[in-house]
Amino acid sequence: QNFILNSTVNNPIIQKYPIKKSYQKEFLKLFINKIEKDYLEVSDLVYEALINILPNQNEDVHFRHFLLANRFISLKENTCFISQGTTGLFTWQAGIALANWCLENSNLLKGKHILELGCGSGLTGLAVIFSSISPKSYTFSDCHPLVLENLQYNIRLNFTLNSSSELLHSFPLTIGSSEVKILNIDWENIDQLELQNEDTDLILAADVIYDPNLTQSFCKALSYLIGSSKKQAIVACTERDPITFKKFKELLGLYNLKIIAEIQRTASSEAALFYSSDKPVIICKIQSCILNSVTA
Repeated sequence: QNFILNSTVNNPIIQKYPIKKSYQKEFLKLFINKIEKDYLEVSDLVYEALINILPNQNEDVHFRHFLLANRFISLKENTCFISQGTTGLFTWQAGIALANWCLENSNLLKGKHILELGCGSGLTGLAVIFSSISPKSYTFSDCHPLVLENLQYNIRLNFTLNSSSELLHSFPLTIGSSEVKILNIDWENIDQLELQNEDTDLILAADVIYDPNLTQSFCKALSYLIGSSKKQAIVACTERDPITFKKFKELLGLYNLKIIAEIQRTASSEAALFYSSDKPVIICKIQSCILNSVTA
């Protein structure tokens, strides 16, 4: 019992960067129930751990920890799914699915310049950089100031960088053999930014297809970045509403883009990063519709 406690709720990482208290409480209740079903005596330390997890109405933030190979990726998140007018302060399941896809398709990312749109808490990029993929560069991008602030915190947390609030201005960084950057990209006004398109080989995005207005802006941004080039985008979409996904496909067509492959993924305990959900995620591979006519 002590071993289980020390590996979970009493783990130094959990003590310093606590996960949701409600999750810890449910875990300990399940643990106690399992012990009692086996007709064993519950250790006082288990009860003490449960008592110490007091409900806190002001628990606005928590941490999530993902085990990748021999280390953890730790992320600060907002307890509410939608907070401060943004969904980017929470790690959504499509982001985990996209990270797993990247780890399983490392040959498509190795040595490449990668741009992630709507990176949120940063899980996908951190998973790529922490792995053996070694992209030439990885650019995190979002537009909400609180999301960018939280992203910087998560990068500091995982890379033990300087804690200065001006971290954004110290980019680019070199992590291993990869150049790491953060950009403030507003999809609606992306054509006003001086982006070096030729330095982007692959575009990534996850759980960005849920609002019609944002979906159109996202498609506009993809069209600007891909143009008539051979570049591709990998977009992970949680399959919530077929109508929303159909609208996404229609908008892609309006911007001369098309989905050339769809891969449906479900939660799996065999994946590098585990998540639990009853909703599948569709991994879409997107490219230009006018690619052939331009390159023929």
